[in-house]
Amino acid sequence: MRRQMGIARPNIGPLTDRMLLNSGDAVHERLVQPRVEPEIGLRLQTALDARHAPVDRHTVVAAVEGAYACLEVVHSTWTGYRFNLEQNTADNSSAGQVVVGPRLPVTDLMAAGTVAVRLHDGSHHTLGQGVGADADGHPLDAVARLARELAAFGQRLEAGDLVITGGLTKACELEVGGRLTGVFSFGDAWSVDVTVRRL
Repeated sequence: MRRQMGIARPNIGPLTDRMLLNSGDAVHERLVQPRVEPEIGLRLQTALDARHAPVDRHTVVAAVEGAYACLEVVHSTWTGYRFNLEQNTADNSSAGQVVVGPRLPVTDLMAAGTVAVRLHDGSHHTLGQGVGADADGHPLDAVARLARELAAFGQRLEAGDLVITGGLTKACELEVGGRLTGVFSFGDAWSVDVTVRRL
């Protein structure tokens, strides 16, 4: 996704409760040129504070309650999604809404990096595919990096926070009347779907 947008390194931006959608919901009509990317979300059961102790992949594992199938719906005021890092930051990292789907039945969060994802349209044409490790090397590493970045501003991640850990495919346009689905799977063990629509 960073290659698609021309951004050299990961960026962060806040999400609020008002941005949350359930699987199958339609995005808000206010969104500008909405696009969708599947992500693994990690919800914390305890706070993560990198101001007072190092935070790494193993620290994050101990703090996470579970992993969730998510679709981030990005929208941007920049024509054609062409911007630099500073412009994207000023645009709240293109944050629009996020669809929080089912909990992924991952018994070992270290295996989240091998969870496969496929994004397809209403006709089941595959638009993109990837694995959890495509986000910052591992979803757990993405949370650790976020905790360290927040610490630099005197902040921490709180219990109950949901962190979406980075796009696993390019961001695909959600057309008017369209429907996009992310299929998350772990070998032949299980498969989980999450869907978003645009009216």
